[in-house]
Amino acid sequence: MLVSNKWIFPEMCISFIIPRFSFSCPNNKAGKNTTKKIVLNTQETVKVVDSGDITRCESDGSYCKVYFNDSKMLISKKLKAFEEILSGLTFFRVHRSHLVNLKHVDRYDKRDGGFIRMRNGDNVPLSVNKKEEFFNLLENQI
Repeated sequence: MLVSNKWIFPEMCISFIIPRFSFSCPNNKAGKNTTKKIVLNTQETVKVVDSGDITRCESDGSYCKVYFNDSKMLISKKLKAFEEILSGLTFFRVHRSHLVNLKHVDRYDKRDGGFIRMRNGDNVPLSVNKKEEFFNLLENQI
């Protein structure tokens, strides 16, 4: 069913990533968007994932690397598209080439100019301009 340019599926929510189109809907009846299902298209597969399973996204030109705890996928979408699809959830753009899930952040390390350490061991740079907003959001997540 199409409601104000958003596809609504009973008892289910899927956000499709299709060239030139992006459809999304609320994930629960209470109106709190904590996670949502998204469809990731690669050359070999079409995979449905829970947004909460995504640890981070990294820009790679016109592509985006989507990282999970133990794997990654290369998607032919720009990081901006993922930022829009995952907006309103627990994701934050920490750098011009990185979007992180705040629920997967382990710590901020001040060495080497400062970087974010994810729970899976990945290091992600934090832009100086985004540092204050990042710490505010992180405190509100706890």
